[in-house]
Amino acid sequence: VTALGLGGAALVADLGRPERFLHMLRTFKPTSPMSMGTWILSAFGAGMGTAVAAEVDRMTGSRLPLGPLRPVLRAVEGPAGVEAAVFAGPLAAYTAALLSDTATPTWNAAREDLAFVFVSSASLASGGLAMVTTSVGEAGPARRLAVLGVAGELIATKLMERRMDPVAAEPLHHG
Repeated sequence: VTALGLGGAALVADLGRPERFLHMLRTFKPTSPMSMGTWILSAFGAGMGTAVAAEVDRMTGSRLPLGPLRPVLRAVEGPAGVEAAVFAGPLAAYTAALLSDTATPTWNAAREDLAFVFVSSASLASGGLAMVTTSVGEAGPARRLAVLGVAGELIATKLMERRMDPVAAEPLHHG
């Protein structure tokens, strides 16, 4: 949730003025990485925020001052978690789409494979965090996710570098 908040703040800062973020939500432009990122971040944030609020309320013994909203929160937490899961992959790939849509030769040359590298890296990071926060006996799925993330990142990186022009790939290895 902290990373989501920081990502949202960075997006608003990149747009220059906070009201531009709201303007981005008035339009839906599939050819614009910024437009798609705004929608993806907003959708993921709504689902994740709802799921986190429900979990925090449950962990504190229903002590949050929710009043009559508690039953509503309990009713929507499952669908909100599913929504967050649906938008997690696109959110992980969003930065790759944004980077590869630039005039920087290395990022632009990697445009077809960079999203796979980013999503694999996100899987590795998610699996690692889940291993840290889960008991050893229940961390099997987290370990598998981390291993799949490592394998995916290695394979995607090698394929990306192989498909790139050697001059464009050079900065990946030499400063």
